[in-house]
Amino acid sequence: MTSSLKSFLLFSCLATFMTACEEQSLDIGGNAESGKKLFKRTCQTCHVLEPGPKDTRGPNLYGVIGRIAGTAPGYRGYSPSLKSYHDVWTPALLEQYLVHPAGFLREKLQDPKAQSRMNVRVKDSKARKDIVAYLAERSDGWSTK
Repeated sequence: MTSSLKSFLLFSCLATFMTACEEQSLDIGGNAESGKKLFKRTCQTCHVLEPGPKDTRGPNLYGVIGRIAGTAPGYRGYSPSLKSYHDVWTPALLEQYLVHPAGFLREKLQDPKAQSRMNVRVKDSKARKDIVAYLAERSDGWSTK
């Protein structure tokens, strides 16, 4: 399969997904205001959360929920493992990823050598839910209310 065909199929899947869930309202169980503070303290060293491509150490997380993993516009620093994980980020998947990024990829890809370039782990369940609630508010078509 050619690279352009793969890209077309991935973006077609994303378009279908976004159309199907035009405005998702969900109870993530987190507090977006607390998540904003946690994001600034824990995530902002490497990530931004603004519309448009930004040059940072990690991918721009604006709109991450509903986006295919490993496809942030303009970001090229993904690990090969994350690039090969083609699922669409949901609040539940992001929460799982934050527990142990490399462990998440090893499980999902069924590859004991899978790696993530993100070395931060969010062990506290409430903190993960809060961060994901904040990310949901910064993702088009998703609401935590």
